[in-house]
Amino acid sequence: MASKSVLLKYFTKIDQFNYTCKKCGNDYKTPNGGVGNLRKHYEIHSREPQDDVNPNKKAKIQSVIAPINDLSSLIDDPLPLESDLGDCSFRSLNNDELSKTKSILVKKTQKQISLPDMISNIKSIKGGIQESKITNSVVYYFCKHNVSFNTIESEGFRHMLKTLCPLYNPPNHDTIARRINETYTVTSNEVKETISKVPYVAVTTDAWTETMSMKSYLGITIHFISSGQLESVTIGVVQLFEGHTSKYLAEVLDNCLLNWNISNEKVVAVVSDSAANIKKTVTELYGCDRQISCLAHTVNLVVEKAIDKTQEMDIVTHIKTGGIPQIISKVREIVKFFKRKTKASDALRNYQKSLGIKDGLCLKPILDVKTRWNSGFYMLERFLKLANNISHVLMNFPETDAPDMISSTELRNLKDICLLLGPMEVLTKELSVEKSVMSSKIIPLISCTKNELEKQNPELCITKTLKQKLLEELNYRCSLYDKGSILAICTILDPRFKDLHLRDPLINSKTQSIIVNMMESEDDDTTDTRYTSTDTTTNNDEENSSEVKFDLWSLHRNLSNKNNDKKMVNTTSRNELRAYLNKPLINIQDDPLKHWEEIKISFPRLYKLAMKYLLIPATSVPTERLFSKAGATVTKSRNRLSGETLSKLLFLQSLNNKYWHF
Repeated sequence: MASKSVLLKYFTKIDQFNYTCKKCGNDYKTPNGGVGNLRKHYEIHSREPQDDVNPNKKAKIQSVIAPINDLSSLIDDPLPLESDLGDCSFRSLNNDELSKTKSILVKKTQKQISLPDMISNIKSIKGGIQESKITNSVVYYFCKHNVSFNTIESEGFRHMLKTLCPLYNPPNHDTIARRINETYTVTSNEVKETISKVPYVAVTTDAWTETMSMKSYLGITIHFISSGQLESVTIGVVQLFEGHTSKYLAEVLDNCLLNWNISNEKVVAVVSDSAANIKKTVTELYGCDRQISCLAHTVNLVVEKAIDKTQEMDIVTHIKTGGIPQIISKVREIVKFFKRKTKASDALRNYQKSLGIKDGLCLKPILDVKTRWNSGFYMLERFLKLANNISHVLMNFPETDAPDMISSTELRNLKDICLLLGPMEVLTKELSVEKSVMSSKIIPLISCTKNELEKQNPELCITKTLKQKLLEELNYRCSLYDKGSILAICTILDPRFKDLHLRDPLINSKTQSIIVNMMESEDDDTTDTRYTSTDTTTNNDEENSSEVKFDLWSLHRNLSNKNNDKKMVNTTSRNELRAYLNKPLINIQDDPLKHWEEIKISFPRLYKLAMKYLLIPATSVPTERLFSKAGATVTKSRNRLSGETLSKLLFLQSLNNKYWHF
């Protein structure tokens, strides 16, 4: 490309903004002093074979064209070319004509670049839709699996992305953090909009201290029904800066719910553990009727107290001794020995291998953890499976500090203990299920658990005592669930149970009366809803049968619809409840929310109550699991995470995939 000084030699300057070409005499403007127009005109002349203005131009142009020794090699089909040239041969061409012919032939032989070559020349997909999708997927992975932001800059992760998509340019640490904040802003607004459309929500809450950073948090999750589906979202992991008093916790909880546009009237119930400060917090905000104690915590207390009461109190020292805690203590010491001694663990593993068990299938003892539900049961259950192997290893262990194996009587006690605690373990597992209707299961599960315990027939005295204490503790601690109106209402509104497990006629009658009163106090006119539903169905039928000219049964359908509407209008709330209770129960595996969507036209008042009460969780397990999730998020490499960032990550982790818009 010629410089500006060289370019102006080919033009005569008229004034500051006008020039005349020395070769063709045309005038050209140069707005703002630019020479773009002059350069374009110069390039046109540079493609001509001769240039009288600049004699050296011909040599420059010929130097650009590659030298051609054999013109025939550049012609795909020489016959047409020869026919066009006529009788003239290439040898008869003069130098100027030969130069012009070479230039034309070089241009003809230039091929269009192929698609694979074009793709191979692309260095990245920066700025495209595909890049945005991949980055969103990376952000989704980081939020869902507690991955540190620095992972995006690690060699292994970048190698994986490069292998999956060679043209993708991974973002850096700051970009990931920014994209997570942007994703939180968008999704939180969408969740707020969803919450604003639902009439009721249930809340679970609990406070805990994160041991890595030694910070206290209040975890809050909400549960609601949207489009016939039960959803749960973590709306807050709020850092606490004061003592965990009920007044301070109530202020934090109320502010968090208001930030998500959840008013006091919208909260149906709050599920929490039985800690005094948490219960008082909920009571001060919502009253005693809307506070529900976590059944999983209650079951854990039932087992602990029943086992503790199998001991005997010494009259002199007032110290409890013997009983099942003594047997469990012996088992725990044996398990600790195998956890502490590598030689003992190797001996146990090798003995199992000698019995034909593969290395990956060899079992090892389990040590209980007091803060984990059912861990004691799992320790005893595994010990029974390994009893013969453990006994063999302890008998042949060379060191003298090995503990003594428990006696055969104690082993028989362990078998009966596991049989008695088995129903309690199944109960805890059943209650810990999330994203399914659980509040209506509480009363039936307690009833079924009592029935399973009563069917057990332990042989030894200690285990007979344990059975008696378990039943006593269940009756004592779980009686409030039967008497509480909210859970009884939930049970009746669940088409899987209805009033089947409300054994007390007085409680059953009282609960039904409460439901009838709530149905009658509904502000919406259900009669209009029924007419609208019927009219819509008729219109749909008419649209589907638009091709039929005559409908002989139209009069019958109209009369039938009017007759049904009159019967519905005259139906009282109590008759609607009675008709619902007289219907057969659905299967225990069926979804009650889906069933209610199918029968809501027949029972419109009950449908509204079902959508209000069946969203209540049975336990505070959702907030309890926040402890584990927060512990997996705040690791040694991420111990400086702020409370705000932690709350955002746990919120995004709890979202359904529909909010991510893949």
